[in-house]
Amino acid sequence: MAPDGDQLASQQQLRQRRRYLHHRINNQLALTIGQADLLLESPELSPALAPQVQSILAAASGAAEALAQLHALA
Repeated sequence: MAPDGDQLASQQQLRQRRRYLHHRINNQLALTIGQADLLLESPELSPALAPQVQSILAAASGAAEALAQLHALA
């Protein structure tokens, strides 16, 4: 049975909402990754803090990869 007009509209709204949320999360992750990269390149970064910044970078990069995989499933 083919979906009716209301079901098609609802599915379209769901796809739009999913794309919007993907875009928002991806932008925040890109900002986090970019800022962590800049911090790691900064001569002002304390060597004691470098491992924490590397951890932030690794976590944000992993989250971006997971988000891309999730987006591919949809």
